[in-house]
Amino acid sequence: MRRLGPVAALVLAGTAALTANAAVSTRPSVRVVTIDPAVAVAGTHFRARERVRLTLTTDSTTRSRWVQASGRGAITAGLGPLPQEFDRCSDDFTVLARGRSGDRATVKYIPRGCPPPDD
Repeated sequence: MRRLGPVAALVLAGTAALTANAAVSTRPSVRVVTIDPAVAVAGTHFRARERVRLTLTTDSTTRSRWVQASGRGAITAGLGPLPQEFDRCSDDFTVLARGRSGDRATVKYIPRGCPPPDD
């Protein structure tokens, strides 16, 4: 049987390193798509057809919903309107997406502030 030469060994080592880096970059993620008229989120890199629990948390409300990831591990969901007392100019909220396998992703909506009203 023939041994691998030094170049072939380097190629194999490089391929293994690229594969390891690809696995790191495919952790689940979630993002806020819209907040008006209701909060909607989208996520990627969950396990195929995995059930994912989405939890929206504000200072005054916690709301959860189960969704199922697509065959490619993507999710999209509406989480309903924000509470009436929520101030889009100064309040924040968090959405946690937790898959049945234990994978997690979190996004925090941070207000950008509002321009002063015209006088």
